[in-house]
Amino acid sequence: MISLLISSEVKIASYNVENLFDDVYNGSEYDEYIPSQHNYNTHMYNIKLQHTAEVICDIDADIIALQEIENQNVLKNLLSTLKKAGCAYKYSAITTKRNAPIQVALLSRKLIRHQNELIVSPSSKVRNILEVVVDIDGYPLHIFVNHWKSRGYRGFESKRFKYAKTLK
Repeated sequence: MISLLISSEVKIASYNVENLFDDVYNGSEYDEYIPSQHNYNTHMYNIKLQHTAEVICDIDADIIALQEIENQNVLKNLLSTLKKAGCAYKYSAITTKRNAPIQVALLSRKLIRHQNELIVSPSSKVRNILEVVVDIDGYPLHIFVNHWKSRGYRGFESKRFKYAKTLK
């Protein structure tokens, strides 16, 4: 009996897109990203969307975790911008925490078998963790997209323990 081990290379990356907010007022935005205030408008959103897409295209990962996406609408616009730029992603997942200013997401050129949100806290200020199972040559790859509060910016170590405990 002959046994063959076949493997493929998969490039995985993570990218904090730094407050990719759209031009629609939802009430949960950070103050500096409220449309038509602080010079944030449709034009600025489109520039930010284009620049984010350029970086993602340059990274050219098969799977990329994203932090600080405002919502599903922004992810949809990003996917469209990526497709126009010639570096499309067929599969995507995003958290959907209500009233939260930002979400985490994942783009994949590999089939997403399953996605789940791990709830760290019911507070809209505490981000959920996105669990995604991606198919790699018939085998499951479990990916957890996190965006914990930083220790230095209004973060307390006790809050980070909640993220760690949930992830564990």
